[in-house]
Amino acid sequence: MAEVRNRQVIEPIANKLLNRLKDLTKYDLWYYYESYEENQETELVRQIRTQATAAIVTTWQESPSTKTFLKDVTQANDNLDVRITAITALGSNYKDDPQTKSFLQNSILDDDNWDVRSAAITALASNYKDDPQTKNILQNTILDNEDLDVRSAAIEALASNYKDDPETKTILQSIALDDEDEYVQYVAIQALAKNYQDDPQAKIFLQTSALNDDYSYMRFAAIKALASNYQDDPQTKTIFQTFALDDNDKYVRGAAIEALVSNYQDDPQTKTFLENYTLNDKSGYVRLTAIKALASNYKDDPQTKNILQIHALDNKHIDVSRTAIEALASNYKDNCQTKIFLQTCAQDNNNLHIRLAAIKALAINYKDDFHTKTFLQNCVLDTNNWDVRRAAIEALASNYKDDPQTKTILQTRAQDDDIWNVRLAAIEALASNHKDDLQTKIILQTRAQNDDTWYVRSAAIEALASN
Repeated sequence: MAEVRNRQVIEPIANKLLNRLKDLTKYDLWYYYESYEENQETELVRQIRTQATAAIVTTWQESPSTKTFLKDVTQANDNLDVRITAITALGSNYKDDPQTKSFLQNSILDDDNWDVRSAAITALASNYKDDPQTKNILQNTILDNEDLDVRSAAIEALASNYKDDPETKTILQSIALDDEDEYVQYVAIQALAKNYQDDPQAKIFLQTSALNDDYSYMRFAAIKALASNYQDDPQTKTIFQTFALDDNDKYVRGAAIEALVSNYQDDPQTKTFLENYTLNDKSGYVRLTAIKALASNYKDDPQTKNILQIHALDNKHIDVSRTAIEALASNYKDNCQTKIFLQTCAQDNNNLHIRLAAIKALAINYKDDFHTKTFLQNCVLDTNNWDVRRAAIEALASNYKDDPQTKTILQTRAQDDDIWNVRLAAIEALASNHKDDLQTKIILQTRAQNDDTWYVRSAAIEALASN
């Protein structure tokens, strides 16, 4: 269409295409889905609607009705992505129209959705940067708007479009120090670092904020900004080391550790720091952060495996032990000692969470080993712990679904296990992997009618309905 010189010749076809594209801006699936969650359905709907909107603007930009269409979509469409696409297209394609500026300004003030208001701020700043009103609107929005996301959008727009204005840096510093909202402070610090990277005063401001601010969120934000923009400054590494060792907030210490690893991985001190944190920090969160960094960046170091084994047996912090087990299994899979270590954890450890993590790691990393399948089958028969039985059922179903023995085990557990959680896991696995099996269907019908637990009956009914 865009390449046709005389559209009057094909006007009837063009109108049909336009109407069809307008319909697609309201496209939806015929069946129910969770429209507010990130999933394949919402992504498909989003792409179809936004691409249809963009196609209309590209092909019919010169038509007066297109501008009206974009305004209507911005205000009335029930899909947020389409509204944002429309308001962005309106600003970039019709910026010479006086009404467009007024529309964007009104959208900033009156639209009922903060995402749309934020998009209007960005569009106004990008397309009317030289208009004196624009800077005033951004400054007023930063100071007076009640929505922190809208204020944040205005901060970013002000910093990127008016960084050469002396007032801008002063406003950003003032917000970073004194604003009542921590997230807005964070955005201001990031904007300062990004837009004034070569300004010595900005660097000193960030370093001072990192070292002296009483609020942990400010220190956290300053660390992130320094890591992104001043990693080559010798003082930056020292600041990170200081925070990693001495800060009283675990999240600040964690951020400092991540910054050290990201920017100074080849420095021998960094590995030594990490090893110390994994063993000595009082916070499970900090130890977890250090373990992840150590496993990801120093897996070829012999000490790393030893440290992971120590933490795999940590009975006090579930996340620490689970992460260490997962890292051991994925990084040292080919080491025969690793499999033996995991089997020991899965069989003999008194901590249930360590056993479950080891079972899962064995199934994922050693599924081609005959002994693993046998081990999992034996775990299904564990009469002492239903969590172990359920974990083994899930592992068998995920990794050995085509094995006839797996189906038999699932069918037996679905009917005979005395714990409903185990029966439920078996029924879900049967429904997922063996829905066309006649015996499975009979079992599902029996459970749907006769199981003494509502959850199991409900799962069986749902499985029958979907099949």
